[in-house]
Amino acid sequence: MLGHQIDSTSDSYFKSDITDLKEEYIRCIPDLSMRKVQSIQSPEFIQVQSELNDTKERLQRIEKYMEEKERINNVKKTWLKRI
Repeated sequence: MLGHQIDSTSDSYFKSDITDLKEEYIRCIPDLSMRKVQSIQSPEFIQVQSELNDTKERLQRIEKYMEEKERINNVKKTWLKRI
């Protein structure tokens, strides 16, 4: 801030970091609105949500694969016992 020091009153009203401003705004939306407000989804949130969905789908595929592998192993064991 060019060597200037901000007093406590100004510090309460001025935030130089855009991330802090965004978080503060999102936190205050319910108090600023007269209607019920839907949640705001930032690009970062959408990306994380997409990654989470991808991970869940991958986990489901892995679980399905493991179940099938276990079923095949059980069939093999059954056949080996017969021999």
